[in-house]
Amino acid sequence: QFLYFIGIAAMSTQRVLVSGAVALLIMAVAASPARASPVPCSREMIRGVFTPCDDARNTMFAVQYFNETCTPTEGVALQPPRPAQCDEPCQSGQFFSPVSNLCENCAAGTSSNSGGRILRDFTDGIPAGFVTHCEPAPCSAWAPGPAGGMLTSGNQTGLRQATRPGWPVDESVSSSLVTIVNVINPRGGKFIFDYRVESEHYYDGLKVLLNGSQYYDPSEPNTHDYRSRFLLSGVHLSWRHIEIPLPAKAATEVTLLFTKDRDQSSLPSASAAGQDRAFVRDIVIEGVQMWAPECTPCSPGTHSPARAQVCHPCPANTRSASGASDCVPCGQHQWSPPG
Repeated sequence: QFLYFIGIAAMSTQRVLVSGAVALLIMAVAASPARASPVPCSREMIRGVFTPCDDARNTMFAVQYFNETCTPTEGVALQPPRPAQCDEPCQSGQFFSPVSNLCENCAAGTSSNSGGRILRDFTDGIPAGFVTHCEPAPCSAWAPGPAGGMLTSGNQTGLRQATRPGWPVDESVSSSLVTIVNVINPRGGKFIFDYRVESEHYYDGLKVLLNGSQYYDPSEPNTHDYRSRFLLSGVHLSWRHIEIPLPAKAATEVTLLFTKDRDQSSLPSASAAGQDRAFVRDIVIEGVQMWAPECTPCSPGTHSPARAQVCHPCPANTRSASGASDCVPCGQHQWSPPG
């Protein structure tokens, strides 16, 4: 096998340590199955990574490599390690490319925010940096929803039994999804997500807590109805969007809390509560990085043009797959709510 990689020796003269990610990546490529005859190297095979930032100089280095074993080709060469500013001011809808060492626009069907995380695929479970718990036991905490495209606050149905024959089952629960957001970007940060709720109106619903204090959406009138108790309560099939500002250079505990006080099946109409839980998707955490390292594909049910900061929900009676630049109509005799 032959792995064409340059720049490590040159970097030592710069007194720059190559990150563990670079070393692991080189090992992974070198350990890939051997080809009978390696293909010629091409520009499409060029990838790149950044070394850790040297805070004293506000400098990092972009290191290029080929993403598979290949033979050298005339006119296709890797650049030596190049310095870049750690706080490169890429805009939302762009990412900072270690290949070009420039801010590049996101393609249609993807999006990015300036210096943050975008969480859309929950197939592997609760994202790193989040914890979930519920009480009283037995209960179901937050978990991935259908196809891993969202998180739900848990299904409490059938987990408990009546304390006495003929008495209703107590399914009261508090289910929390918690993360600490450490905003390092001097421009400040945001916690952004789409959400909807299916619950008993007024009594059950979704709340957002910041450092333990309830957050009130300024776009909703703070009256003495459910808006003063919850971010959202009742049965809502359409997704809503919220952007919560977070202070710069500070750590904030963000909690998504779904609470319910009774077994909805005891209501005159069980459908009054729907699935009796909260749903969230498209979680975006801004300000935890100085720039976006990549663009993230849109989740199913959303779409985006090129250089998008967010993916937009598909209109009613349309649909989309992951990474869609547009939505397509539903099939004959089919329908869908927005998103």
